Amino acid sequence: MVCGCFAMIRVYFTLLALLLPVSVAFRSPVAAASYRRSSTQLASEAPTAPGSCRSNLPPPPCPRSNPADDFFRNARSGWPIWLQHVLRESGALRRLEDTLILFGIPSLIKEYPDSFRDFIELSTNRRNDSVRSKLSQIRYGSNNMQFIDLIEPINRNSDPLSPNGVIAFVHGGAWGSGQPWMYRLVSLPFLAMNKAVAIIGYRTYPDADVNGQVQDIGFALNALAGERPDLMDGEGGVEALVGHSSGAHIGLLHVLEVANASMKNDDTLHSMTPIHKCIALSGVYCINSHYEYEKGRGVDQLSALRAACGPDEHQFVDASPTY
Repeated sequence: MVCGCFAMIRVYFTLLALLLPVSVAFRSPVAAASYRRSSTQLASEAPTAPGSCRSNLPPPPCPRSNPADDFFRNARSGWPIWLQHVLRESGALRRLEDTLILFGIPSLIKEYPDSFRDFIELSTNRRNDSVRSKLSQIRYGSNNMQFIDLIEPINRNSDPLSPNGVIAFVHGGAWGSGQPWMYRLVSLPFLAMNKAVAIIGYRTYPDADVNGQVQDIGFALNALAGERPDLMDGEGGVEALVGHSSGAHIGLLHVLEVANASMKNDDTLHSMTPIHKCIALSGVYCINSHYEYEKGRGVDQLSALRAACGPDEHQFVDASPTY
C-alpha cells in the first residue's frame, strides 16, 4: 500500500513537471485569429468583486484562445482540488517550479551563447574582459529567503570601484517561486554603467502572502542602506527599484506605500529607504483581472495568486496597484 502511494505521488509529480511550464507562466495567448470567443465576451461574463479595478483596464486575454492548450487545460481541470492545495500549501509546488527552471538553461544558452559563462563568472567572482564583478550577500531576516545578492563592479586589479548608484531588482515567480540567483544576468548592463545591483530575495508563498512580501522589500532596502550607505545617493536612497512579473507587482505596491506615507506626511516615512525611480516589467496590476484569466486556464486552485493575494476575491482590490 505504501509503495502504491509513493507510485501515485511520483506519477502526479511527473505530470506536474510536464504541465507546470504551461500552466503557471504569465503568457499571452497566440494571435487573435485563433480566438474561439473574444476576450471581451469572456471578461463581461466573468464575476467581478465589488470595487474591481477591471473596468479601468482592457479586458484580460481570452484563456481559451489557444486550441493547442486544450489538452493541458483539460488535464489540469481533472486534478483533485485537495491535491492542488497540498502541492501549493506544502511548498512542493515552489520547490518543483524552482527546479524546473533548470530545464530552460539549454534554450537560454542557444539564444545567448555567452550567458552561461557570464553567469558562472557573476556567481564565482571570476573575471574576464566582459564581466568584472564582486558577489556578496546581505541578510535581513531569519528566513533563508530573506537575503540580497549584491553584485558590484570592480576594476582589472579586482579592487572595488565607487559605483555610481545602486539598482534594486525584485525577481518574479508568480508569488510562489523564484530565487535571486536566477536573475544575476540582469546585472550585466548596469555593471557596464558602473552601477551596483541588489537582487532582493523575499519570502515566497506559502512562507508569506503579498503583504509579507511587500514588507520584505522594505526590510531589504533598509538593510541595504544600513550596511552599504556608500552605495546610496545623497538622500540615502536607491536610484531605481526594478521588478519583474510578480516582483513588479509587489515592488509597485511598496512604492505606493512610500508615496502614500509621503503624501500623508506619515512618521513611518522616516523608516523607509527613498526610491527615485520605479520600473515595472511584465507585472500584474489588477489581481481580479488576472484571476479571471487563471480560472479560464484551470490553474486558479494550483497557482499561488488566490492564496497570496486573497484568499477572498474581495481582497484582490486591496492587492491591486491600479485600485
